[in-house]
Amino acid sequence: MPRLLVLLLLLICGLGSAFLLPKAPPIRESAVIMNLPLLVGDWTGIPVAPSAEERSILADDTEFEKKEYRGELRLPVHAGIVLSGYDLNNSIHRPERCLPAQGHINLRTAAVTVPLEDGKDLQAGRILSDSPYKDLEEESKTGTSVTYYWFVGCERLTHSHYERTFIDMKDRLFRGFNQRWAYVTIAASLPQIDDPGDHKRAVELADRQIAEFINEVYPDIIGPDRIRGRTGG
Repeated sequence: MPRLLVLLLLLICGLGSAFLLPKAPPIRESAVIMNLPLLVGDWTGIPVAPSAEERSILADDTEFEKKEYRGELRLPVHAGIVLSGYDLNNSIHRPERCLPAQGHINLRTAAVTVPLEDGKDLQAGRILSDSPYKDLEEESKTGTSVTYYWFVGCERLTHSHYERTFIDMKDRLFRGFNQRWAYVTIAASLPQIDDPGDHKRAVELADRQIAEFINEVYPDIIGPDRIRGRTGG
């Protein structure tokens, strides 16, 4: 058989095999609602743009929703939602990776339960960290940040990066779809407090007010019919 004919047959077979390859699985949207409200209980929010660093290290189709909330007799609360693009590996990072990039050190991570007003419990991650800030005189200080976080898939919530990965793999293999994930953070920052007793009470206050904030904002960012099964994991 002439060599040219053999090459032509190989080319036809190669192009034809492309039609036999499995199609990429469909992508389902996260159950999160990318719209932090202006008012959350006694807090009023101000939109915050994502930093240039966040934009540079995350995929171009990553979406952001951020606000800083303040209220009378309330600690300032920073709320943020990062919604992955279609390249999940470059859109969502573990908080243990993100926070050090923002200058946080001495991260202490634990799982916490936040009782919700609808009778369910939200399982969230909680990180206590030492964080930099500048006082009124622009002098650099080290305060404390209390950060609560969880991930939102198309049907499930979890605070565990590893469980999120497992859910993702299971849904891809056994249910035939990929999904976008959102990373939700609710954080409060405390100034430098040298007295151990005062510092402990300030952290406890931050925990209480973050829990109150979550109860107020949760129905606005996750619809009641969007999540099946347990709330978090």
